Amino acid sequence: MLDRSLIPKTSAKVASRFLTWWAWGLLILFPISFLSLVYVVGKNGRLVPTPFVLMLNHTLMFMLLWGILRRGGWRLSDIGWRVSGGWSGLLLQVSVGSAAGVVLYFLDRFATGPLSERICNALHWTYAGIPHARPKPSLALFVGVIVASTLFAGLVEESVYRGYAITVLRQKLRPASAVMVTSLFFGALHLGFFGAQGMVANFFDGLLLAGLYLWRKSHAIANAIAFLS
Repeated sequence: MLDRSLIPKTSAKVASRFLTWWAWGLLILFPISFLSLVYVVGKNGRLVPTPFVLMLNHTLMFMLLWGILRRGGWRLSDIGWRVSGGWSGLLLQVSVGSAAGVVLYFLDRFATGPLSERICNALHWTYAGIPHARPKPSLALFVGVIVASTLFAGLVEESVYRGYAITVLRQKLRPASAVMVTSLFFGALHLGFFGAQGMVANFFDGLLLAGLYLWRKSHAIANAIAFLS
């Protein structure tokens, strides 16, 4: 049963069904919408740098999430966007997140990255991703990459995969099952951009990010990790 303490007192049963349905819906819709946009840009235009495609997709997904939360009577604080303890609490969260980001980098470099390559080679997964726009380097592109990978990826992906989906699904599934499911869909989100190896690597990253979220119940950590990674 869904934890009633996470749901407004009014019409808890209706909110439970609505929020659970949309947890699965967002997990499925997010990678499909992103893959579709990358495909359209890669095939037809090559005029829009891919960081701005990510910004567009993630903005639409966040607007949808925001509407779902409002419809269900939830706030961003209910999916982990809160800091207790004022500035000292914020400093603690960023410090822990920064340390975890360094750990994640070395894991990607020396453990999960090589492991992902071995898994793909063993299974003969050679898909390299959808050809997408590769514009000439520029200041606008550099700023776009920084903003897209920190603010948009950190905010929106953590809100959907770790905050909303895990908060809801772990009340219906075992915590380990909720972590596995959300991590699989998180990996699928990166398939079109980074190919099969990137999908597997981000699955492992999703496991770590989910573990950190369940440990700290806050996204300041995950956001710092996204920035450092």
